[in-house]
This record gives sequence, structure tokens and C-alpha cells, in this order.
Amino acid sequence: MQISEFKSYAQSKLITAVKFIESGCSPIVIELSYIKDKAMHRALLTRGTEVVTCKCLEQAYCICRDAGIHRAELVQIMTHDEACAGETLSGQHNPMIVRF
Repeated sequence: MQISEFKSYAQSKLITAVKFIESGCSPIVIELSYIKDKAMHRALLTRGTEVVTCKCLEQAYCICRDAGIHRAELVQIMTHDEACAGETLSGQHNPMIVRF
């Protein structure tokens, strides 16, 4: 979902959930859950053809605050050894709610 779409959906109250996903040492990405055509969808936030990445939570907060969003789930995925992590990774099941 493009940033302009994100702002429009947020103003229309169609965004149902926002997740900040941090995987190991990778940058944070923002996953959005939203309603479109009476169905639930999920997408990463993009700028052009590139996925928006944030070096710290403050950058993610600013993007969301600009759209009028003040709550998100922080999902930290600990990847001790990606080669043998299996289908589930530590941290996927315990998101933390952050308000900003």
C-alpha cells in the first residue's frame, strides 16, 4: 500500500491494524491490515515500488502519526539461526502494543 493510500484509508477509518515488524538486525517494516471492497487485506507500506523501512521506532511513529494513527503492534522476531528456525520464529506470537 502506498503512503498516500495509507493516509486516505486512515482518514476513512478503514485501517484495522498496524504492525511494526522487526526481524533480527533488519530494518523495521510497517504492515497494514485494512478493509477494501468489504474484505480484509494486509500489505506492507510502500513508497513507489520500494517497501518503506525504518531504522528506529521513532521513524515508524512519525509515518503513522502523519496519517492519524496512534497505536500499533510491535512484533520482534528473534532469528537466532535462520537456517534452522523452522516455520515459526521466536517472538511472532507475543506482539507488544505501542501507543504514540
